[in-house]
Amino acid sequence: SALDSAWTISMLRGLALFLLCAVSAEWIAVYFDSPGLAPVLRVMAVSLLLGGCNNSGMVFFQRDLEFKKKAVLEMISEFGGTVVAIALAVWCRNAWALAIASVALAAIKCWGSYRMHPYRPRICTDWRAAVELMGFGKHIFVISLLAFIITNFDDALVGKVLGLEMLGFYA
Repeated sequence: SALDSAWTISMLRGLALFLLCAVSAEWIAVYFDSPGLAPVLRVMAVSLLLGGCNNSGMVFFQRDLEFKKKAVLEMISEFGGTVVAIALAVWCRNAWALAIASVALAAIKCWGSYRMHPYRPRICTDWRAAVELMGFGKHIFVISLLAFIITNFDDALVGKVLGLEMLGFYA
């Protein structure tokens, strides 16, 4: 089915982003002249992997105009991630709090997507449907990539020029 194809593509994209972030973590740490940043980025990369595993059945909420259910999932996961972030910030007092909180938020959202919708996706074996979906979504992918670069370029510049502490204040 198309949902299984979309879920498989999403999982593969999450895996690719996870690997890209994990591999480039060292280079990013060197760019910001902060060797301790690499392991934090690798932990945060897990949230990309988890994000790719969300239940594709959640699109039924949009199709059926059940926006409340989708909003509830967003609020619960954001609230859970915030509680974890605050608790860990008080306890750890370092960047690990944010890294672990990002993974917690992604895990709560992934778990919640399966709790809230009965659809259970399977790995797609119909690669023709997957290629068709990728062809349909290629423009959205390019626009999303450009939007990411445009909205994060200033962060990379501020972090490099003024340092990570000032980037924290800026962000």
